[in-house]
Amino acid sequence: MIDFNEEHHVYTETATGIKIPSVTTIISSGLSLDYSNIDPWYADFGTAVHKAVELFVLGTLDESTLMEEIKPYLLGFKKFLAETEFEVTETEQKLFHKELFVAGTADLFGLFGGKYSVVDIKSGVKQKWHGVQTAAYACMKSEEDEMGRYCLYLNKKGGYKLEQYSDPRDLTFFRNLVGVHHGKARY
Repeated sequence: MIDFNEEHHVYTETATGIKIPSVTTIISSGLSLDYSNIDPWYADFGTAVHKAVELFVLGTLDESTLMEEIKPYLLGFKKFLAETEFEVTETEQKLFHKELFVAGTADLFGLFGGKYSVVDIKSGVKQKWHGVQTAAYACMKSEEDEMGRYCLYLNKKGGYKLEQYSDPRDLTFFRNLVGVHHGKARY
């Protein structure tokens, strides 16, 4: 079992209290991504978009409470659901892979025409490492390679772009990043 501190974005093992690195920490560290100079507003905005989508999926969103800036992103999500007929089965799923000793939160799991898939929601621009992130979440949910992997890029114009990822090297690369991350901690 794992615990998650949302304020500090820290996962810990429930029984021991040991910190567990997140998927994004592993990727950021391994690729030397530095987001320290990014205005915190953008991180908060992305979190707000995710929360709006989560509450909408759960059927508990009061849309009258949304900031005007968030509404187009939610509209894009609604269009995505209507146009693709994606059936959401889980939202904001906390995951832990015991063997890799890594944790993360997948935005959406569901079905595209009967095929189980992970969909990661993005309110920013496409990055090369997004496929690696979806591979990590898919692996953490199921060891089978048959899960569809997607990123859903929502935009301020009320639209969306759905990007499918299928490169089998994404998971291999993520596993290598995990090994390096844990190796750095040991040596």
